[in-house]
Amino acid sequence: MARKGPETFGATVNPKRPDWVYLCLTEGAPGPGLWLSKDMGDTWEPFRGLPFRNAMRVTFDPEDDSIIYVSTFGGSVWMGPAAE
Repeated sequence: MARKGPETFGATVNPKRPDWVYLCLTEGAPGPGLWLSKDMGDTWEPFRGLPFRNAMRVTFDPEDDSIIYVSTFGGSVWMGPAAE
């Protein structure tokens, strides 16, 4: 999965849902820059709710596990649902 583009910033496991893994792809990856697996990486779905392609890191809201924060390659931060 991580070989879809020339760079991968990494994968992040949801601490409250350990089967959920978020994968950040950047710079030239075809399609979305964030992918989500809900089965520990066996299958992947593009995370289409993100308004940008270059995702660097995923962080979780400590008080609401339905919210994630995604930082971009350009320094912005997006807040939104942990899953679509």
